[in-house]
Amino acid sequence: MATPGNTAFVSETSGDIWTPRCRMLWPALFEPERFRDDPPDKIQKHAITLLVPKGSNIEVLKKEAARVAGEKWNDPASMNLRSPFISVAGQPKLAEHAEDYPIMLRARSIDPPGVVGPDGKRVNDPSLVYGGRWCVVTLQAFAYETKGNRGVSFGLQNVQLLDHDEPLGSARVRAESEFQPVEISSGNADSAAPAAENGAAPESSDSLFS
Repeated sequence: MATPGNTAFVSETSGDIWTPRCRMLWPALFEPERFRDDPPDKIQKHAITLLVPKGSNIEVLKKEAARVAGEKWNDPASMNLRSPFISVAGQPKLAEHAEDYPIMLRARSIDPPGVVGPDGKRVNDPSLVYGGRWCVVTLQAFAYETKGNRGVSFGLQNVQLLDHDEPLGSARVRAESEFQPVEISSGNADSAAPAAENGAAPESSDSLFS
């Protein structure tokens, strides 16, 4: 049985590439999404972004990316292709994590990936999938040329969820992490707060945002 570690490798069973242990960002594993830079007519896809920890060995991923590029183009080194290996330091919203996670990868697929937990059993609960959780992902490299853009990317195959961790990216913080137990006065703690009398609105926005 393969064990997730810090080195990418090719699966002897499927031929897919296993990533090292990574932290996921912006996962869309159960429902496809259209991303901000996608045109309105582009097909929605399942996707995941991976933060690769410092010290991870991703040579297998790099070699596979070079292989598929060489199969599609005669001289890919001279073509200024888009790389699938993205510098985190160049991403303003993520730059603070660049020292620990210098590289990130993106993978997409039209078909939903299989998602399993640490025990290898199928996961169908979206609340268990969030930006910041550790995972290992299986990928397939492919070369593309569309609308003037040429490069190499990765197709998303399957995902295994690993350790929980603090949320990253735009992930919502779990309520259990955000709140501490508190003492409350007698009464029904789960009842709704009383509504404002007659539903009256504040006289001005100053009273709302002072």
